[in-house]
Amino acid sequence: LESDLDIRGYTKIDALNTIQEFLDNALMSNMTLLKILHGKGSGVLKKTLWQKAKEYKDIKKMWHPEDDFGGQGVTYISF
Repeated sequence: LESDLDIRGYTKIDALNTIQEFLDNALMSNMTLLKILHGKGSGVLKKTLWQKAKEYKDIKKMWHPEDDFGGQGVTYISF
């Protein structure tokens, strides 16, 4: 199972569905660290991701890496 997801270019609805499926599968597979590329753009995909992720009580931490590793365009999630 892949621990990276790239939703750049997705519509908000497509992103929501994809994010939910990705997080559900990650939880069922006992993954501990995920990386999601959403890009910087208008910020809609990042906001969509963070709102969706708040519904998951198993998420311990969410953060952006250093700018050299994608900065605000990437979100890491740990369970």
